[in-house]
Amino acid sequence: MPYYHATWVENLPSILKHGLGGSELSRSNFEGIPQGVYLALDPMVSVAVLIEALVDNPNVRDCASPADDLARIRVIVVDDARVSAEKLSVDPVIGRADVAFLHFGVIDVTSSAILTVDQLLSSAEEETATAISP
Repeated sequence: MPYYHATWVENLPSILKHGLGGSELSRSNFEGIPQGVYLALDPMVSVAVLIEALVDNPNVRDCASPADDLARIRVIVVDDARVSAEKLSVDPVIGRADVAFLHFGVIDVTSSAILTVDQLLSSAEEETATAISP
């Protein structure tokens, strides 16, 4: 089962070069939480965390409109084979092992799928339409 990590588009060059957790952050989305790689079991949970950062931390906002800020979000699909189980713990903020984790270490994301919010929403719409079709 894959994990999902949401980030800002401007972080992708560093992530692709150094891996998730492989370089120092230029800024933090939230103050006072443990540093590491946050991974969710649902891609929309990872997106929701960045939306919360937009609401709670004015330093994260870079765009004139909420739509432009959403367009900056990318979700990296992380193959679970690339995640070291011994470096995983339950996300201390969410606190539920069925939702999210914190990984201490570097995760190679070479050749991983990277999705936009629009792609995630389109996929969710297709799944919903298929589920309710007779």
